[in-house]
Amino acid sequence: SVSPPTEFVWLPIALALGLVGTGLLMLAQAGGAPAWLMGVARSMAQQGFLLGTVLGVAGFMAPRLMGRDVLLVTPGGTSPEGALTIRRRRIRLHGLAAVAFASSFIVEGLGATRLAYLLRATVVTAEFAWTSRFYRPPAATEGYVKLLWVSIWMLMLGLWGAGLVPRYRVAMLHLVFLGGFSLMTFAVGTMVVLSHAGEAQRLRQPLWVLRVVGLGVAGSLIARLIAEARPTWFFPWLGVAAVCWMGVGISWLVFILPRVVRPLAPGAFEQVHEEAKRRLLKTSAAAL
Repeated sequence: SVSPPTEFVWLPIALALGLVGTGLLMLAQAGGAPAWLMGVARSMAQQGFLLGTVLGVAGFMAPRLMGRDVLLVTPGGTSPEGALTIRRRRIRLHGLAAVAFASSFIVEGLGATRLAYLLRATVVTAEFAWTSRFYRPPAATEGYVKLLWVSIWMLMLGLWGAGLVPRYRVAMLHLVFLGGFSLMTFAVGTMVVLSHAGEAQRLRQPLWVLRVVGLGVAGSLIARLIAEARPTWFFPWLGVAAVCWMGVGISWLVFILPRVVRPLAPGAFEQVHEEAKRRLLKTSAAAL
């Protein structure tokens, strides 16, 4: 049997953080818990679930999509016991990082906002440095890969900014949610849909929708940051940010929807997965 990637240990952790955060939020709002738990619950539910999921899924997929030399199997010559030891060590390291990550929400609830975000930023940065080597530009040149790389940087810049400049914490979190989560969703979503629609070759060509996504998300993020900096013009700039992001969403749907509803030719789905497998095996061979 094939064991799941060790990065996927973050997925049940993310789900647990989301469930616990939501439960604590309900308990705090009902008056059945100390007030400081509200701070723990809100961030745990809003950030813990999403960041944990990204660390699990993107931690595994991002290096492969970016063309990193990542081994898909244990290096040759390793005994089954040695391979198991390596796997357990990786899981333990992810587990220790997860403990520190979860602790950051308790620290935030206790009022140490700066320390909480610095701890959270340290964990996220260390995980992506380990799994994805984000500090290096991607070897792959596809547009969606570049947007994915930018989105990872936005996640970490936002978290570090919230820790280093807590006065502008809300503005910094826009980097995380708009520049990070939403940009990553559009980039990876484009890859997934085109690949499964039998149009994977188009990903190697310039796509107008990715230009719209990049410019639109950047416009939305800039407008939202200006809204924070100019309180007297808060709502007009908020409207500009919303229009930019809605324009991205509508454009992406216009591009994607025909490919979602169009039936695939017989055997096309299997061919897509075989091509993806060959690409990953090629990356593995290069690493060896």
